[in-house]
Amino acid sequence: MTDETIGTIRQTVHDFKRQVTFLDTKKAIIRLQSLGIPQYRGSYTTNFKLLLPELLPEESGRILYIDSDTVVTASLKPLLDWDLKGYPLAMVYDSLGKRHALQIGLTIGDAYFNAGVILIDLNEWRKRQCTERIVRYAQSVRAHFMSPDQDLLNVVLKGEIRTLPPQYNLQPIHRRYTVKLYNYTFRPSVYYADAEIESAAQAPAILHFFRFLGEFPWNKKSLHPYRPEFDYYLRKSRWKKFQKIDLKNKNVIFSFEKFLYKVLPDFCFLVIYQFAYQLFISRCAKDSREGENCRLM
Repeated sequence: MTDETIGTIRQTVHDFKRQVTFLDTKKAIIRLQSLGIPQYRGSYTTNFKLLLPELLPEESGRILYIDSDTVVTASLKPLLDWDLKGYPLAMVYDSLGKRHALQIGLTIGDAYFNAGVILIDLNEWRKRQCTERIVRYAQSVRAHFMSPDQDLLNVVLKGEIRTLPPQYNLQPIHRRYTVKLYNYTFRPSVYYADAEIESAAQAPAILHFFRFLGEFPWNKKSLHPYRPEFDYYLRKSRWKKFQKIDLKNKNVIFSFEKFLYKVLPDFCFLVIYQFAYQLFISRCAKDSREGENCRLM
């Protein structure tokens, strides 16, 4: 991060009478490079979470990792005492993960989780040697994945991840479409009950801004479902002068997808979208198996 960014964060923390600690990640980058774990979107940042127990003090007990492309809209205090039931970590199911899971070696009955929010019991994590196991897998089996950190967590720690309630990582599709329509078109094999999704959509705690139509809320002319929340909190922040940016990786596919989204009924669009997404995931999986990262992921 630049000195200007660090300074702005310090000012924000001071405004709310909180504390902040910055960690030097040079050693983490060197470690990830030595393991052969590739960059994701041109950075090693997302993979730092795999090494958190090594980066944090031994006395740290429970931590909540949150991606930077999120907004917290409700209190997170319930997670302080939320029962992990002996699991080393907990995550929310990934709303688009069914086909993704199959491409990385999981089965149709396996859960696939999104790593945008992770509740970690560091003591249990260290006791089970989770980092060491992830490292061994990356070195001896496979390090290249479509979503490097997320896929490694799902594959290596299969069966050791507790399911977080969906309000702690509410994903865009559940803001835009009804649960009935989502279930009919995507047919998730391991997922939340309808009532859980409906309740989370009405009272989310963490909104996750992952791609929607290839866009993020900070892109110009974005149709992202969470754009209103992003704009609201941006105006309240010390970054309120931020100018939205053009979409990177503009291409015909995203433009055509956006056109169909505007003109087709929701049902028709989602049927086409989920079929196209299957093809997209298959292509990205092939690239990752060959040691390449799909630039559109």
